[in-house]
Amino acid sequence: MKSPGSRIVFKWLITAFMLLSGLLVSTYVYVEQRAGEQALAEAEWQKEAYEQGVRASLLFTRATQIGRGFAALFTVSDLVTGDEFARYARYMVRDEHEIAAIMWTPYVSATQRAEFEQQLRQHTGHQLGIIDLVEPGHHRVRAPQRDYYLPIHFLSQSVQVDPGLIGLDVHGRPGNEALRRQSMQTGLAFTTPVFANLSHPGAGKSVAIYYPVSVPGRAEPMPGSGFRGFVILLLTPQVLLQNEFGSPRQSRFVMQLADRDDQDRVIASNRPRPQTHQASLRFDYPIAIPERRWVLTIYGYDALPVSHTAHWLLLCLLTLTLVVVIGTERSIERYLRLKSQNRKLERQRIDLRQQANSDSLTGLYNRRYFQQRLETLLQQPDRSFEIAICLMDLDNFKQVNDQLSHSHGDRLLQRVAQALLAETRLGDLVARLGGDEFILAFPLSNGIGELPPILERLQQRITELADEVSGGQVPVSASFGVSLSGAHCCSYTTLFHHADLAMYAAKHSGKQTYRFYSSALESSAME
Repeated sequence: MKSPGSRIVFKWLITAFMLLSGLLVSTYVYVEQRAGEQALAEAEWQKEAYEQGVRASLLFTRATQIGRGFAALFTVSDLVTGDEFARYARYMVRDEHEIAAIMWTPYVSATQRAEFEQQLRQHTGHQLGIIDLVEPGHHRVRAPQRDYYLPIHFLSQSVQVDPGLIGLDVHGRPGNEALRRQSMQTGLAFTTPVFANLSHPGAGKSVAIYYPVSVPGRAEPMPGSGFRGFVILLLTPQVLLQNEFGSPRQSRFVMQLADRDDQDRVIASNRPRPQTHQASLRFDYPIAIPERRWVLTIYGYDALPVSHTAHWLLLCLLTLTLVVVIGTERSIERYLRLKSQNRKLERQRIDLRQQANSDSLTGLYNRRYFQQRLETLLQQPDRSFEIAICLMDLDNFKQVNDQLSHSHGDRLLQRVAQALLAETRLGDLVARLGGDEFILAFPLSNGIGELPPILERLQQRITELADEVSGGQVPVSASFGVSLSGAHCCSYTTLFHHADLAMYAAKHSGKQTYRFYSSALESSAME
């Protein structure tokens, strides 16, 4: 028989064990509960920050599209007058406060200068004609002789820009000359680094987006380029961020816009960052701007919401030792539920990413993701291998849907997608563009001789799959159009266009074949 002392010791041991167990379990549940709640709160913050980043990106895209609209105006018409330009500017730039100005700078050769200056004096009264600004004080002086000029001819009305800049020769400005010449040759828009406003330095720093305007057939300034001039859009990112996200009521986040091509220089923010404490959230969102890499960094400084559920749970578990098991079970159940919600959110995030990058029917890459992957390959520095782009179209596929059913057509597309993945090599890219069109990319280490055997296997395999799916009722084959990148080509648009011409040439030559792009196809397409 145990002594009373032994029973007391045993009782206290049991009591101590229960207390210790309750303390350990309660502490574990409390920590995990807090972690789950914090993870959910951070996920909500991440979602809100992402939505703010998307909205800011759309606002910048809207501003750049306005510039493209002006470029289109001068592309379709050689006879745009100042009044037409002003009316178009009032319509397009209404309430767009982030656009400091839009201007038209035509290409004027040295022999055309006198005629242009005479027109400028007649319409604006500017007697100096084509001018330069000299330091200090930005004094206007007559521009010296140059091989060509890019004077400001039309200028949208803006309180941020001095109308006395009419006639200023952009070609005479020392910065960005190399970018302008490259844009004149390639026809691609570009964005300058940030700079101070010439006439109103206090109005905020701006960037200039140059949109080249070309008309086929014109020989100046480079043979075959058809260059007419630039539409220049002066964009003030600081104004956009402050107007749309400046107050805490508009956005609780602090946003900073940085230029990755200018040593991560911060070029705009919606409001100053607090210096007293660290940000509890940071989110980077890329901003699409012509020929520059902008990143919008979003900071959150508000404290995450605190739930007192875990505190009450810990108090109950420590006080009521008799219900430790019940309380722990319920807490663990709640904890597992929170973990399940976190996993569900994670799966949804993964699914959304997968849906954004893949075709829902076949599981292949979609057009957007394929283009991103291919452009990455094309822009690799010191690339020594060629890349073949193959555009594939299923011949007579419409008859499968019409004669059999759309489910047969979907099944055939899925089987074709599986065959493309099985027959291609590691490192090749396969995507579905839509309908019965697919696109493939083949890095060629040993030259073009690698490609014909692959295409012939694919054609044979697709014909066999079509017979299986349709029961031999509809003869379906594949036509391929192939274009080669060369070691220095990095334009996805050009390669896609060449492959498209080659594919239609294959279809017109009897289908169930493949054709390689050649310059002769361009002539045939023009005819």
